[in-house]
Amino acid sequence: MDYLSLFAGILGIGPAMLIMFYTLSQYTYPKVELPFFDDRKVFMLFTVGLVVGVVLATVRIFFDMGDPLVIIFFSLLVLLVPMVILLLKRFAVRLDTAFYGCALGLGMGATMAFQLSYRVLNAYVKVGESIPPEAYLIVAVWSLQMVLITTVCATLIGIGSARGRPWYYFGQALALLIVYNLLLLPLYQLGDDPFTYVTFTLATVYTIMCYWYIRSRALPDLVQEAIDRMGKKKKKRETTS
Repeated sequence: MDYLSLFAGILGIGPAMLIMFYTLSQYTYPKVELPFFDDRKVFMLFTVGLVVGVVLATVRIFFDMGDPLVIIFFSLLVLLVPMVILLLKRFAVRLDTAFYGCALGLGMGATMAFQLSYRVLNAYVKVGESIPPEAYLIVAVWSLQMVLITTVCATLIGIGSARGRPWYYFGQALALLIVYNLLLLPLYQLGDDPFTYVTFTLATVYTIMCYWYIRSRALPDLVQEAIDRMGKKKKKRETTS
């Protein structure tokens, strides 16, 4: 058995599944009587995200991520995919699209994190070196970062599609992803340098804060707006009947 692939797979799929449950469980049964999304579509979009993530991770190999201009271009490329998918007629201006965006981002982040972890760890094996313990820690944290930031950005795009303001939220998502990738710039350029650990730690805090905003503010606000809108429509029907 290829234990390196197994470990990388756990680092990619494991956090994605845990984050999916932690984020979406409060919006479906048994937490609410009427779910805000279709579970089948959530897992369908998650599967689509897994495939998209494989393609993007493969394309990423050919990019020099140590170049700021390349970082901007690659960030744009990554987010154009969920933008195109979540603007399809079946998803546009629908509340549940925000949750499908979340699932799509989780899938993308999972396979991108898997390939990244495998490539980093396998680099030691190729040159005949033993993998140091800190390398396992770094790829574990890096994988979590990637899953979080991809989920955040795709969820924002989903919220934009749900609210009928796709480009505004796409701009926000793009800015967040560019900032994250720029924080990792020293890691790509300097490698094993003390400064890279500082920016890597900042990137970790940054992605956690972005995710906290999505889970604790952005999604609840969207749902509350929808509930308030439905309440107003119901009250209007009652007063006119």
